[in-house]
Amino acid sequence: MTNDALDGGTTFSQLKSYDAARVFMNPGHPEVLYLVGNYSNAIVSHDGGQSWFEKIKATATPGLARGYKKAIRGELAGIVANPKNPDEAVAFSQATLWKTTDGGKTFKESSSLFTGYAWAWYNTALAFDAFDPQRLAFFNLDVGMTLTTTGTDYFVWRNQHAWDWYTTFIDNGKGGTARRVPWVGTNSGSFQPIPGSQVIVASIGRYFLTLLMRSEDSGRTWELVQKRKEGEIYRDLYEMNEFVAFHPKAPNVVYAGNKISDDAGRTFVDIDFGSFGPAKILGMSLSQPDTVYAMHIHLLKILRSDDRGKTWRLYSAPGWQFKKLDRIPTFAVDPVDPDLVYSIDEKGDLALFDGLRWYSTGVLAQVGGLEVGNFVRTIAIDPNHPEVIYAGMFASGRSGIWRTIDGGENWE
Repeated sequence: MTNDALDGGTTFSQLKSYDAARVFMNPGHPEVLYLVGNYSNAIVSHDGGQSWFEKIKATATPGLARGYKKAIRGELAGIVANPKNPDEAVAFSQATLWKTTDGGKTFKESSSLFTGYAWAWYNTALAFDAFDPQRLAFFNLDVGMTLTTTGTDYFVWRNQHAWDWYTTFIDNGKGGTARRVPWVGTNSGSFQPIPGSQVIVASIGRYFLTLLMRSEDSGRTWELVQKRKEGEIYRDLYEMNEFVAFHPKAPNVVYAGNKISDDAGRTFVDIDFGSFGPAKILGMSLSQPDTVYAMHIHLLKILRSDDRGKTWRLYSAPGWQFKKLDRIPTFAVDPVDPDLVYSIDEKGDLALFDGLRWYSTGVLAQVGGLEVGNFVRTIAIDPNHPEVIYAGMFASGRSGIWRTIDGGENWE
């Protein structure tokens, strides 16, 4: 509902019944008003709200997003009108920019058409080639892998296969059908650590449901590597697979979620976590890569294996979950000391565990934001200088990345 007042705000009268989320006025032509609905398309008035044009047409650039980019709407939308021209305005809505030159009757998409990639959320969403410093890859939600061999001068997109997989339906194992992959995002991946190798293993799918795929030509072509076992349905193959990593000293070994491969990712077998029940690998010691760490499904226990996942022992169960928001834990392993792991304490502060006790670093108190649910979301450790640690914060509107160069004693 939209109202106006003619007596300085003492009384108001209704102008329009409408699910208005935002109201925008042309400052040079105050008779021009735009209403943006929470769920309804925007409408425009050129007479101060006495009448409204309600059939605004939004025309998107052809592409995959054209199916939902059909309206100017939502709480995040904004419209900036040209104060020198009542017929011109630029809008932001549906993750892109729009422009009108006919008084709001039509809006045409006017952005550069590249709105950025959503880098995936866990530690192995970035892969480095151990033998070629110019080669690295980002694994992106909704988009897939982007690869550079020029030290980030430019990237190439290596996910052309994914749409065909997503639009192909196969037997789901229970009398129906399922998409070959649940979506086209690639959340994590790893390069085989052999000089010149073009082998990559990565996850593909939706945010929390992915399958594993493998490439032998640096991502130009891919194949799915998981197969249903007898009695399984297709959905049983889905895992988050947030951690995917080759063993740096045994380059045919790949850790991926709750699975392991001994043939460079051609096939995977489930890891037996014994009496601990369902769990998933979330970190590996670079200095002693037979040592891997996993978390129990409820993210309350850290498990440790020193024999590539053959046997497991409880490493820590302090009584709090190692996550604050969704199913993505905060976790990292020290690259030099295989006994030292990093996560969060019960308040969400960055904390370290040395095998005996937990130590909180105090960075969260320095950042602030507990009242809005802030916590340490990500941790990155310099593999050559492990005393250099980066902490990524969750809450927006505050300093997002903090660094220590003394192992957590001081932060900047």
